[in-house]
Amino acid sequence: MRFLRSFRFALHGLWSVYRSEQNFRLQLVAFVAALGVGALLGIRSWELIALVLAGGAVLVLECINS
Repeated sequence: MRFLRSFRFALHGLWSVYRSEQNFRLQLVAFVAALGVGALLGIRSWELIALVLAGGAVLVLECINS
């Protein structure tokens, strides 16, 4: 139960950042677009991992910055 409650609080925090931070929304759209372009171009698995790690780091740092 504690884990689920913690997970709910984390999702609430992400939703709050999404609603209140325009830069987070723009970076999220850019990240999803980059993943889509990568999928269309058929990038290698290590390139996809690098893209996810870099995009995830940007989004995490934007959350910290908020």
